[in-house]
Amino acid sequence: MLNTVFMNPLDMRDAFKEQSSYKTIEVTTTNPKIGYKGLELLASVGALTILAEPDVPQGFFHIINPKEDWTCRSAGDTPQLLDFDGLKAFLRNPTGDDYQFRLGCYMNFEDAEPSNGVAGTF
Repeated sequence: MLNTVFMNPLDMRDAFKEQSSYKTIEVTTTNPKIGYKGLELLASVGALTILAEPDVPQGFFHIINPKEDWTCRSAGDTPQLLDFDGLKAFLRNPTGDDYQFRLGCYMNFEDAEPSNGVAGTF
């Protein structure tokens, strides 16, 4: 069953104004152990978890079931030291004995069955 909706934040705001009763729920994944806060919208097919996605054009939506077909993968080591500005990985604090660094990873989501999702307009 499709239960997670991605929509533009502006459309999301309008949808919840229409319903005028919503609550925050915890949406978690099993691997890796990360999670997102989503909003639950009561629809005729049951409760849908709504997540804001700025890359979805305004007026469109995507509905998926992330537990069945979606996988999060990394092309490199996870986690890794990130070096966005070319100043190397560690920055020394000149007034102390501490160092500053950025730790993170680059991940992509992969859909094993794209035909199981729905994209539409409203």
